[in-house]
Amino acid sequence: MVTSNSVVAERWRIADVDPESPVLAERDRDLLRMLVRKHQGYIEQGRGREAHGMGTAILLVWQVATLPGKLAEFPDTGLGEL
Repeated sequence: MVTSNSVVAERWRIADVDPESPVLAERDRDLLRMLVRKHQGYIEQGRGREAHGMGTAILLVWQVATLPGKLAEFPDTGLGEL
């Protein structure tokens, strides 16, 4: 059950992440699949803060896995400076 707009919006933060992308190593695919599964579980429980944190972790792993040699940057949270 989704209980807040922030949880609904959280689904879209990782929309471009594809754990099945052929550019990923198998280990990275496995890691992203597990993180996305946990992220989805938090969304289904209406746990917006946990989903947001997991979404940030997913985006960081995605950056590191798909942009080798480039340092990952924390994605904009849309919540101002934290």
